[in-house]
Amino acid sequence: MDATATSRDNPNIPADIAATLVNPAPYADHRIHDSYRWLRANNPRGIARPEKFDPFWVVTKHAHIQAVSRQNELFHNADRPTTPTLRTTH
Repeated sequence: MDATATSRDNPNIPADIAATLVNPAPYADHRIHDSYRWLRANNPRGIARPEKFDPFWVVTKHAHIQAVSRQNELFHNADRPTTPTLRTTH
């Protein structure tokens, strides 16, 4: 995991972690916890841009999740799917 990238410098989540978030295997074998641990410490609010998927925001700290949840007018999900979505090609 790229320890040089932080949310203050760049909101983009490192590619290896973004790929882990959309891969079911790390959830099954519990490797996903390492990725979320890194995100909470280094990039608690960031944009995941995994290959072949639409970009999506990842919010990992409880206080941030609560803040987002309370501001429906600002943070809404009706415009796009709420699950990782394969990028469509036109």
